[in-house]
Amino acid sequence: MLCAIAGAGCFSPTAPVGLPCTADNECPDGQTCDIITRECGGESDTTALRDDSFEDFTAAGAYLDEVSVEQGGFVGPIGYFTGGLKVTGINGEFANASTTTFDQVMAMPIAGTGIVRSLDIDYDQGTPIGVGTTAVDDVSVALEGELDFTSAGAWQLDLFCDDDGFLDIAAPGSDFERVLDCAFPTTANATYTVASPGWHRIRGAFSDSGGMGMQYRLRLNDPTVSGGSSVPVGDRMRVRADNLPGLVIDGFDQPFTIDYRGSTIVASPDQDYGTDPYAIVIGIGAYTLRTSGQLLIDTEGDYTFQIDSVHGHRAWLDNAEIANSMSAGPEITVTSAVHLVPGWHDFVIDVHKNGGSGNPRLAFTIASGPGGARPIATDHVRAIVGRAQRFATGRNTTPVPIAEGGIGSRSLFLERPAGFVPEIIDVGFDLDHGALPTLSVTLDPPNGAATTLVAVGDLPTATVPLYVIRTMPAATGGADWTFTVTDGNGADGQTGALLMAAITMTGDGGSAPFPTAFRYVSAPRELPEIVAFGTVRWALRQAADPSVAKVSVRSCDDATACETETFTEVTFDAVPSIAPRRFVQYAVELATDGDVPTALDAIEINYIARL
Repeated sequence: MLCAIAGAGCFSPTAPVGLPCTADNECPDGQTCDIITRECGGESDTTALRDDSFEDFTAAGAYLDEVSVEQGGFVGPIGYFTGGLKVTGINGEFANASTTTFDQVMAMPIAGTGIVRSLDIDYDQGTPIGVGTTAVDDVSVALEGELDFTSAGAWQLDLFCDDDGFLDIAAPGSDFERVLDCAFPTTANATYTVASPGWHRIRGAFSDSGGMGMQYRLRLNDPTVSGGSSVPVGDRMRVRADNLPGLVIDGFDQPFTIDYRGSTIVASPDQDYGTDPYAIVIGIGAYTLRTSGQLLIDTEGDYTFQIDSVHGHRAWLDNAEIANSMSAGPEITVTSAVHLVPGWHDFVIDVHKNGGSGNPRLAFTIASGPGGARPIATDHVRAIVGRAQRFATGRNTTPVPIAEGGIGSRSLFLERPAGFVPEIIDVGFDLDHGALPTLSVTLDPPNGAATTLVAVGDLPTATVPLYVIRTMPAATGGADWTFTVTDGNGADGQTGALLMAAITMTGDGGSAPFPTAFRYVSAPRELPEIVAFGTVRWALRQAADPSVAKVSVRSCDDATACETETFTEVTFDAVPSIAPRRFVQYAVELATDGDVPTALDAIEINYIARL
């Protein structure tokens, strides 16, 4: 039997580890007094488990279903491109939709990736827009994303395809099931029962085997809403942005974002547009291309940006205008300094060709700031479009006759994102008439009095048709608009037509690109021989205060046992009330406003372990 130092007792054959040290820091033979824990045994030291890298946060066993872990080493919410779906161009066709699977379609040669903002897709006899293919026959397009079924019940769906197509749907927590397949010229119908309202994953494809058109139109009938079937509005579509490689391009057939025609995805903001930009069918004489997405900033500081375009441009960063030079010639803007914190920041750039010469292009670069002047790397942009500077647009190209001394009217309805508040309203119309100076044009807006866009004598005697662009006050914005053209001379023998009318409103609104709450759970992490836990600290990106995060920890004897342990919440820089055991696991819950992607940048769990 071994008798230890006075007051410690006698032990056989050896003294246990963990006895309290004496007042004189003495311990049994072969042991030392740990001055941190005041216990006998091996010496200990305070150290920390720190997670701050992609590898740390994605270690096997982590719960990642609600988060996006960035290569730069931070954990944020899943981001969505809202108001549309992903489309993929396929060089090849399928002839029997009922026996063709989505995986079989995606195994064919892929031409490129784009987006659509409507589930009424009609390429007519042309090339599919913005998906990288030049084929007009023997071509397919696949689509995927999520659709918001807003109520429970039996939904009636119908699908029209030219030539062949299908639709698969996966309810929340379920696998995909085939709901509809169709073959021209028949419209297919089905009942889809929604048990859990909300976002359901969808995927499908349609193929042109050489006929006279290519079309895919899905309509829904909500069982709680009267009025019959309709194509779902843009706000009820979305797709995860990590499935979209780059930035969103929207194409308009006229300057000032008038007359929307289609969209695509590009890898970089630096683009040469050429004479047929992305096959969006916007002509070569006049058009607008809008580039939207988010820019990743790594280091806090003051930044300036250079925008070099042909022709003019306007731009916004985090909902603040940083450039406005929408001219008909080449423009270079170096912005004022903007203070940016690490994280993702919204940006939108419009470039238009307004007649004139020169190869249309855009170069968007960092002019100054931490790291110096440099191009924007492709891994520092993504296709998430913020709720600011979204657009609502409408056009009608059915000619309205204008008799001698007569009046012609055209009404437009603009589908707007939910809660949309316009900031800019651009208006365009196309006139064909033998005596343009005799015409006046008024626009009756949804809010406010009718506005004279063109008075008698304003228009020149010019080659027709003549395209006219005007602006409207933001306060007049809304859904229903009416153009009226009046011929003020009833005795000159001249007639004509209003060939086209279009309106685009740029403003704020629509579905948020991020969820308002998300949760991350780490993998169970093995520690050395631990004596006690110390404080827990963490750092966030794009958050006002660490307290917006709810952090909880739990300890366990082995990794599998952690699943049955209860998490204990801990406040910032406090010591958690959990037992010192070999494994530790933490959970982080973050709230966002849906617009700014607050993220976990790093977390540090201090502990005392024996050396």
